[in-house]
Amino acid sequence: MYRMALIVLLAMLFMPAPAPAGDLAALAAGCDDCHGPNGQSTHADVPIIAGQSERLIGKALDQFADYWRPCSKTAYRHGDTGRPETSMCEISAALSAEDRQALSAHYASQPFVPAVQAFDEAKAVTGAGLYGMYCATCHPAGGAEIGYAGRLAGQWQAYLRTSIAQIAAGEWMVPKPMERKMSSLSEEEIDALVNYFASHQD
Repeated sequence: MYRMALIVLLAMLFMPAPAPAGDLAALAAGCDDCHGPNGQSTHADVPIIAGQSERLIGKALDQFADYWRPCSKTAYRHGDTGRPETSMCEISAALSAEDRQALSAHYASQPFVPAVQAFDEAKAVTGAGLYGMYCATCHPAGGAEIGYAGRLAGQWQAYLRTSIAQIAAGEWMVPKPMERKMSSLSEEEIDALVNYFASHQD
């Protein structure tokens, strides 16, 4: 009995401590200053992170912390917008592993709300065919499934265009088959694809 109690106590001591609620609220507020309330971005060049998988968000934060993804400077979009520009790499590198884990769980628990944006219906139809050829295997359900590979349906067009360009240039740590697929797309095909994903607004 004593031995079992000692094992349980030791296990509790070595478990990672969850971030206090107040700390998480402050961390999330800082993220929301760019990604919008609860991760629902209101700016086309900033991705919607609400409702993406915890694993996906955590992996992205880890990659940014290690400068394994492009880290362009950006201005704050909410709150005190007069603050100096920052980058995802700077922000992620300043977070502890526990902070990144807590933030990933927080945003994964929020609902994904598709961006309301203009799109070209004819291009979206063409994009649907391209989606089936290039994206469906890893991003099923029209890109609407929220899983390890991330939801694309309803994401901002401008963000998707930038992401595709960076992946094609080998600037993201992604599977090589994805990099090859993205680098093989023409500008017209990319345009059709992002219009297809933008057409998912419900």
